Parts: sequence; C-alpha cells; structure tokens
Amino acid sequence: MGCYSIVNLPWDENAGDEKRKPEVFITGASVRGPRHSKDGTPCQDAWASFPVHGGGWVLTVADGLSSAAHAEEGAADAVSISGETLASALSQKRDADRSDLIHEAVRTAREAIISRARSGGERPLAYASTLIILLFEDGQVTLGHIGDGIVAGVGEEGSIILSAPEAGEYANETACLVQDDWEDH
Repeated sequence: MGCYSIVNLPWDENAGDEKRKPEVFITGASVRGPRHSKDGTPCQDAWASFPVHGGGWVLTVADGLSSAAHAEEGAADAVSISGETLASALSQKRDADRSDLIHEAVRTAREAIISRARSGGERPLAYASTLIILLFEDGQVTLGHIGDGIVAGVGEEGSIILSAPEAGEYANETACLVQDDWEDH
C-alpha cells in the first residue's frame, strides 16, 4: 500500500584510522502521504545511493511537486541523473572541488529534465521536483539543496541539521530544480 523504502549503507571499512572511524549508517526513506493515498496517486518521492570509487557515498533525494503532472518522473530523473553524474565525476576528478562537482551534477540533471519535457511538448514545470544531493566521503559531508527537504545527522553529541528546508513565500510552496532561478536556492 504506498511506497516505503529504507537503506542502511555501512561506512567503508577501508576508510580512515580504525581508532577514530565512527560507526556510520546512512539511511533514507520515503512514504506516500495521506493525500496521495486518498487520491490514489503514487508516491512522488525518489531517492538513490551511489558508491564512490575509493570510498564514500553519493545520496540523492527528490520530492516531486504534487502540482506537477509528471512529478514522479521528474523526481526519479533528478535523483538518478544527478547521482550518477556526481559519482562518475568523482572517479575521474579526484582532486576537483566537491561543491563545483555537485553544482555541475545538479545542472546536468536540470538540463536533462528540461530537455525531456520539451521533447514531449511539455513545460519543464510539469516535471518539477526538489533535489538534495549529498556527498559523504572521508568523514565529511558536502551537499546541494533545492527546496523544502531536510538533511540531518546524528552523532555522539546528538542530532544536527546540516541543511534546513527552504520555506516558500506561501504555505505549501517550495523551490524546484527546473525553475529559472534554481541557483539562488
């Protein structure tokens, strides 16, 4: 009934000093909300994980905007294209700035979604979704975030918000990957 999935990705045993290495589990989940269950619409969330050559993980999460006709497809494309792009770039450009690689992965996903929409005679907003892309390597987190999702971590000192949701001007409004000013979010 609805979609729910979860994954625990163990920390790379070959990474870092054994005495200092934290026990790390990276978890993701998505649940079809009550409105979607009532309306019979599918879960419009998507997420994926990609191992990084040499250790680490790329995680991507997207929430298709319920007002978008193809939100589920937009979210699926956002997570797969951005995650694959970043994981591939990391294996080829080990010394590159991580923020630049994330920005390029987001741009690549955005352009592919816009191209898909236009080739189908649709407006890009028909595939609107949020996107979070996170790189975890060498005990460090680098991320990109467009929209109202949240990234949190839990450690020995408790929980911490790594990236808070961006609130829109109005209730139930958020930024999305295909909007013109996506780089401002």
